Order: sequence, then C-alpha cells, then structure tokens
Amino acid sequence: MRTAGLTLVIALAFGGRAFAQESGGAAPNVIPEPDVGATPPADAGVAPAPEAGPVVVPPPAPAPPPLLPPPPPVAAPPPVEPAPPVEESPAAGEGSEEGGAESGEESGKHKKNKKSKSESESAASEEEQEELEEVAPRPSAKGDPFGDEPDSGPKPKGFSWRLLLQTRWTRVFDDVSVKDAQSNDGFALNRAFLRGTVHPYKWLSAKLLIDFAEFAYSNPQQAVKLAYGEIKPIKRLELTVGLFKRTYSLLELLPIAQYEFADTGPTDNLIKDTQFGGRDVGLMVRGDPLPKRRWLHAYVAAFGGAGEGAEGIPGTTGNVNTGPDLAAPSLLLTARLQSRPIKHLTLGADGAWRPTGTTDIPNLPPQSVVTSGAATSADATYSNRTLELRGEWLYGDRTDAPTRGNARTYMGAWGIVAVRFPVARVLVMPAVRFEWLNIDLQQPEGQRYLFTGALNLDFTTHVRLLLDLSRYQISPAGNYPPAPPGIFSNDATVFVVQAQLKI
Repeated sequence: MRTAGLTLVIALAFGGRAFAQESGGAAPNVIPEPDVGATPPADAGVAPAPEAGPVVVPPPAPAPPPLLPPPPPVAAPPPVEPAPPVEESPAAGEGSEEGGAESGEESGKHKKNKKSKSESESAASEEEQEELEEVAPRPSAKGDPFGDEPDSGPKPKGFSWRLLLQTRWTRVFDDVSVKDAQSNDGFALNRAFLRGTVHPYKWLSAKLLIDFAEFAYSNPQQAVKLAYGEIKPIKRLELTVGLFKRTYSLLELLPIAQYEFADTGPTDNLIKDTQFGGRDVGLMVRGDPLPKRRWLHAYVAAFGGAGEGAEGIPGTTGNVNTGPDLAAPSLLLTARLQSRPIKHLTLGADGAWRPTGTTDIPNLPPQSVVTSGAATSADATYSNRTLELRGEWLYGDRTDAPTRGNARTYMGAWGIVAVRFPVARVLVMPAVRFEWLNIDLQQPEGQRYLFTGALNLDFTTHVRLLLDLSRYQISPAGNYPPAPPGIFSNDATVFVVQAQLKI
C-alpha cells in the first residue's frame, strides 16, 4: 500500500509538470519537483512531506516563476553591397600593361579636369567680387546705360525689366553765343529709359532699350537706343549683333545711370560729330584669350551705318537734343583692349578706322557726310570702395566734313577724381573733373577747358540727387571757325540739378 501511494504521487508530479509546460501555466494542485542536481528557485519553496495515511492528497503547488517576455526582434543589418571589383593591372609580360596605364591616365585626367573647372569657377567668382568692391562704374562695350551686367560676368536668367528716369533743372550763365540760350533753362525730361532683357538659354540673350523722352522732343526715330542679341558658342567667346555703341572712347562706354556728372562733356560730343562714337548697327566679337579673364578682354567690331540712327547730339549746354545723328552708311572698324593687371586697376585702349567716306554719296543729310579717317584713345581707372581715379587721352581725324572747316585733327584729355562715404543713411559722393579739348591741332587758338564740381547723394540704390556746376572756358580768345554741334563757342557757367530714379 505504501508503495502504491508513492507511485501515485510520483506520477501526479511528473504529469502536472508536463501539463504546465504544454499549457504555458501551472497545473492546479501539482507540486513541481526539482530536477536532480539543479538548484531550486528562491521563491519555489520546499515541497512538504506527504502525510501518512492511506491516501495522500498533495497541497496546491506554488506558481512557477513568471516567464520573461521574449526579446524584441533584432532588425537584420542592411545588406552590404559588394564593393566593385578592383581592376588589377595584369602582370608584366601578359601584354596588357598599356591598357592599365591608359586607365590610370584617364582617371588622372578626369580628376585634373574637375579640379581645373573648380579652380576656373573660383577664379571667375573672385574676379566678380573684385568688380563689386570698386566704386567706379564698369564700362560696357555695348553701351548699356545701367552698368549692372559686366560683359564677362553672368547674365540674369529669364526676363527682366529696368527703368531709368532723369529729370533736371538747368540754369545757364554768361553764354551769350548760344542761340535761344534761355530755352535751355528750366525743367526738362532728360531720359526715360525702359530696358527689357531676355536670357532663355545660357548661350543666348537679347536686349532692347527705348528712350520715351525722345517722343517728347519729336524725335521718334531716335527712341530705340539698343537692340541687340548675344551669342556665346563657347566659354570665352561671345558674338554681339544688332544696334549698340561703337567701341571708341571710355566716355561712350560708361553707364550713364552711374555717371558722376550731369553730362559727358564736349569731347564726347565731338567724337559723335566725327562718327567714331555713338550707336550703330554692327557685329562685334569678344574674346578672353589669357588664363585669367581679367587679364585681357579683346573686342573687335564692324559697323555699317544705321540709317536714321539712334544717337542724338546733345545741345550746347548738354541738356537738350538738337537733332538726329544719322549714322553714315559706310564701313567703320573698331577695336578695344581692356585689362585688369592688378586689383583695382583697369587699363584700356581703343581704335577706330573708316576706310572710305560718304562725301560722294548724293542726297545725304549733313550729319551723315563724313570722310575717311582714324582715331585712337587710351584710358586708365583706379578704384576701390571709397576712391576713384579715372582718365583718358584721345586723338583722331576730323572726319565731320560739313563742320570741320580747315581742321584736320583733334586731341583731348580728361580726368576724374571721386570719393564716396556714408553720412547718416545717405551715400555721399563728391567728384571733380577737368577736361581739355583742342578741336583743331593746326591752329593754337580755340582750346577748350571744362572744370566741373559735382555732389551725388544716393538716398537708396534707386534714388540719386545730383548737383553739378560746370565752367566752360576757351583760351586763348581769337577769331576761329564756328564749332560743330555740342562744342561751346564762348565762356559759360552751367548749373544743373538732376533727380534720378533707377528701378
């Protein structure tokens, strides 16, 4: 009987443990029996000895230790892409050494080209930054009046519009030789430029500039000032075709919206009379042949006459247009070299040549009658954030046949000094100018002098107020032929107040 009871207890113990393991919980009224040789858990307790008696009923078994939750699944590491096989150079003697060498050379060339491109872009950016640090207006070989697009710099993408309005009040003193001098006094609309630019592709752009002030002076044929396209087939080569400025004299190429004075002066008027300057229809090629673009910009152009052209001869006092400048229908070749050898210093040289004149062409207006001839000039500019020094020397033939008289050659020179500094919230720029012009080198009389003092007040980048006082003087006095249009014939003092809005 004792043996049968013990056998029943062992069977119940082992059966309850198996049932608990299968169901994930403890079987009721079953006492787990520890394995032999295993250390029982601390909270499992010790099973009491069975009571003596014919039937042994085991007490309820304590709950087994709680099962720990399964650990979270570990994300499998991303598959590692096998590295591309390394092409090993074949062993010597297998006939493939040249192939391995060529592969290495191509890789080296690719890295070198990439490095050269990066260095080129960095150098171009540095050149543009240097230009921004200068106070002097940058010349534009096409004669753009705003000066916001350097010829060798980036162009704005898409469409853009700009507006320039200049209105002025003028007072003329002592100039009794000018006809209707009093008509030059008072208020006048000097310029009303509207410029549109389109740049659909990196290599193609076009520009149109209209002066609506010409309609006020009944000169609609002169309203179109610029109309040209630019094609850039390769990085350092650019073609310009259409109506733009002849590339002779820095006076013609400076942006008028940034010019420090009310007018460009009698020398600029003379080169328009001779038709070495002014606007015309032509084709121009620009190239940057040296490693650094700023070292040399070369411009070569050919013009053929614009018919009823786009440049008015300013009045004697410089504030009104007295008539159209009809471009001569003859070939004119021009060239300009421009270099920035060191920071803040720009050097330039110009040349113009007309191989044949128009004196034999019948029924031309007087402004279009010119003879053959040539002209040259040289200029230099030094500028930084606060100081500007600029000057030019000019020499050429008097090709204006109807107005030159016995004169055959001319010579002129001019210089500008300007400083810029802030006062409160206004940018103040005083400037002085000296200009000398001899319209006839064959006689000593009639040399012209111009002295100008100006004060520019830039209230914002869009609004400028200009005060300009100029003294025109002829020395020595004498009897000499009348001067061509735009060249004063007697001493005079002119005061101009000009308000400018640039958007």
